[in-house]
Amino acid sequence: MAAIVVGAIGLHIINDVLESDEEDDDLEDIFAISGASLIVRDDRIKSQRYYETTIRNYLPDSFKRFFKVNRETLELLCENLALHPTLSTRIVSGGRPQILLEKKILMTLRYLASQETICKLSDRFGVSEHCFLKSKKQVIMAVIDTFFNKCIKWPDVADFPNIAKEFDEMGAYNFPDINVGWPGRVHDAKVLRNSNLWEAGFEKCAHGRYHILGDAAYPLKQWLLTPYRDNGHLNQQQRRYNLQLSSKRQVIERAFALLKGRFRRLKYLNIKKEMDMCQTVVCTCILHNICILQNDRLDNIFNVDSDDEDGQGHVNVYPWLQNDAQGTLKRIQITNRM
Repeated sequence: MAAIVVGAIGLHIINDVLESDEEDDDLEDIFAISGASLIVRDDRIKSQRYYETTIRNYLPDSFKRFFKVNRETLELLCENLALHPTLSTRIVSGGRPQILLEKKILMTLRYLASQETICKLSDRFGVSEHCFLKSKKQVIMAVIDTFFNKCIKWPDVADFPNIAKEFDEMGAYNFPDINVGWPGRVHDAKVLRNSNLWEAGFEKCAHGRYHILGDAAYPLKQWLLTPYRDNGHLNQQQRRYNLQLSSKRQVIERAFALLKGRFRRLKYLNIKKEMDMCQTVVCTCILHNICILQNDRLDNIFNVDSDDEDGQGHVNVYPWLQNDAQGTLKRIQITNRM
């Protein structure tokens, strides 16, 4: 509406000037007013001072409830991401002031921690939707570039004994290896077969001395132990083995519950581009591991209810992913010790 009014004023002045003797001087005024009509716009009313005032007054519990991290973790992110080229402060003249790095990170954390719409989030932080999306993209990519190799890494063999001993407490809460991008309907065994872990699993597990746990969807390997398939003829030791493996798998399930409990955006990713979706998931896994390393825990945010106690809900149906002899022998040896 403002642009239309200015345009009408410009036309009125044109008519007056055409009847004037001082054409040259008045034409300059016309062009100035006409140019102004091109840049006048109605700015959308946005929330003000939320970042500058409200967040500053949050108590620690409120801050963590809203952003799912504590202020110490936020400071760590700010210190490290400030060195990334896309987030480093640039010296510019004119235009609107740059969005502060801390504000960009908080916007991204709130986006990942909630299911709020972009419209609501941008309004809350007092920025345009375009600026919010751009800032979110910058932070997600900076997190991946800065922390991926530091936080998503397989533990050293020397750490395996402690991990095995304290598995119920810390063994599976973090993610040492991730494979993101496969549709959820793809069979678990096929996803494993096409991951880097499939080729490197034996070596990563100290050539079969140690092992990781999986359900019945995966093939039995020397480095990957799975439950016995319950055909109704399992003996007591085999059932006990399945029960023990199932109880340890609950730790793994809790790790995923903790990830989705902290970053609720993962419950429903309303993202069009597949690459953006994958980058969002990778970013949350990295942030999850950072929180574990920082001892930045969330309490009472998940309950694990498994309908598949023995891992029998999905069965390996791929003939080219069969159990190997070394895995079978290792499982028998462990079963006989029970």
